[in-house]
Amino acid sequence: QSNLKLRTLEWTISGEIKLQDFFYAMGSVGRSSREGREISWSFFQENFEKIHAMVGKGSASLMDACIVSCAGAFSSAEKADEIEKFFEKHPLPQSARKIAQTTESMRANSKFFDILKSSELSKQEFWASL
Repeated sequence: QSNLKLRTLEWTISGEIKLQDFFYAMGSVGRSSREGREISWSFFQENFEKIHAMVGKGSASLMDACIVSCAGAFSSAEKADEIEKFFEKHPLPQSARKIAQTTESMRANSKFFDILKSSELSKQEFWASL
């Protein structure tokens, strides 16, 4: 499956998909599984220059959609830090707000999951008693 996911991502930047649609396939890979999230984010980093050149022809909202599609499915503070460091090295001023919103959401989700893990909801007994 990982090979198919990678081929799908390669297809997105091949020029065979209309520019306004290319990020949808990226999002599908990114949201498909844990592995898909990692593959999608790695692909974005490795192909950033090409993606940036492609999207440079369009609007800033296309890059925002691509960022969310490739990085938005994570829910850990560590991954948010990694993503922020990447964009410090590869600044996108026009997407700064979307990057901040995306990493803020990751951190909020991470805190929420930590709360759930320490609550009664994480115990089998709770669910068995229903």
